[in-house]
Amino acid sequence: MANDVFYGTGIFDADKRTCAIVSSNIVVLVKTKNYLEGRVSMSSISAAFDRQLEAFNVLDLESFVDAYDSNASISRDETLFLNGRDEIRSFYQDRFNNQSLHCEVLERVEFGQRWLVAHEKVGSATSVVEVVGVFEVQNDRIIRAHLLTKTP
Repeated sequence: MANDVFYGTGIFDADKRTCAIVSSNIVVLVKTKNYLEGRVSMSSISAAFDRQLEAFNVLDLESFVDAYDSNASISRDETLFLNGRDEIRSFYQDRFNNQSLHCEVLERVEFGQRWLVAHEKVGSATSVVEVVGVFEVQNDRIIRAHLLTKTP
């Protein structure tokens, strides 16, 4: 991998020899054969992600916001648009009034000690959009989420 060139935001874990590259609505995951040797427990990464996913799908705003760190940031495509729990709560408050809002995880990949990448379909009664989310987790909370939306 030392000879490969990647453009965009990169997440590299040298111990696990994994890399995720986020650029222009594309996420590339690279891992070696020995990556899944079980040296690191991924349960807290999945637990934080699952907590926010379940809260999203039952429209429980406070549980959803609680899955995020108090200083968490959420960016969409190329733009940081939410910073901290208050902004997250404010942004999602009206959306959670839509009873048909839901998220289906099509695929997920955990790697390193703090990263989860999810391919999702997020929808309501009127629309569905594909999203790739890159979530960084520390201390059982999501500290950063980068959401890439698929455009037609």
